[in-house]
Amino acid sequence: MNLRFKGKAEYLSLKIILIALTSMFITSCERPIDSDYMDDGIPPSAPMGLGVYYASDGTIEIVWRTNPEKDVSHYLIERSIGDTSSFTILVSTYSDYFIDDSLDYDKLYFYRIRAVDQTSLQSPFSSIVSARPVNRYKPQTPEGLLVLGRNWDTKQIYTAWKISYETDISHYLLFRSNTSEFTPDSSNIIATLNGFEYYDTSASILNSTYYYKLLAVDKGGLRSDVPAEGADVILSKPEPVFPADNSVIPVSFRFNIKAVGRPCTYKLVVQSSPAYGEIWSISFFSDEVNDTIEVQPGLYYLEYGRRYYWQVFSYTGSEVVPNSASEVRSFILRRN
Repeated sequence: MNLRFKGKAEYLSLKIILIALTSMFITSCERPIDSDYMDDGIPPSAPMGLGVYYASDGTIEIVWRTNPEKDVSHYLIERSIGDTSSFTILVSTYSDYFIDDSLDYDKLYFYRIRAVDQTSLQSPFSSIVSARPVNRYKPQTPEGLLVLGRNWDTKQIYTAWKISYETDISHYLLFRSNTSEFTPDSSNIIATLNGFEYYDTSASILNSTYYYKLLAVDKGGLRSDVPAEGADVILSKPEPVFPADNSVIPVSFRFNIKAVGRPCTYKLVVQSSPAYGEIWSISFFSDEVNDTIEVQPGLYYLEYGRRYYWQVFSYTGSEVVPNSASEVRSFILRRN
């Protein structure tokens, strides 16, 4: 048996499903040992139907028919590389398929299997199958590209992406431009990466949008046809204007904030200490640019004569990780 797929994407989708099902099967549905089983002294028959299901891009999958004997416990997979003279045990499995990955494109791999029963009797070997996992398909577009501007202790753009199910990925190429419509090439490449994240500290101009494209490259030098894309801004820091630091103010007040240089979402937080203890907060979007924003406080949560600390965060996306943060200021409320 040698089934053909239309492309790597179709096979990878099936592979993900099979891996998930195998994990569930092994952890919760291992073949039970029959306590009433009486050893008949007869080893299982040789597994039948061994075939190559998939062979491409450093991955080989073999499948076979489940043995008819009810006392079969598991199967032993053996592999030999280059010829049939050096078989060694690769793995044992309860399943009726096996995925062998991270292989060399140009080597010829041979496989055979045998069944093992509950008393450890082993069957004769199955027939031998072989395959060469040649470099056939280009890598898929990297998934889950995150681009996040940060104006914290240093100015940078953080990029990260999902780990690929393709086991023959060699590295990633990251490109950057100041415009969205650009072709990734040698003029705008900023990093060659083996991992799944990158801190771009060379992107440091405040309130400017940086555009990124990411390509995967396999061990054979093939690149993704379509890059992953993302963009973000390094925002200037919002400035707390009123109340001023260490001030004593009347209860009838409003927070005043100097907006950053781009429209964005803000979160104003009042705390019991400089670093933690949130008492009250409010989130809002403003299209003001470098202008003053007034915010009505939640006075119900505040007490006279107590010191409070307040800080403002800015976000270009969801309120998970702030793009920038203001300095912390403190104030005490007094009666009017």
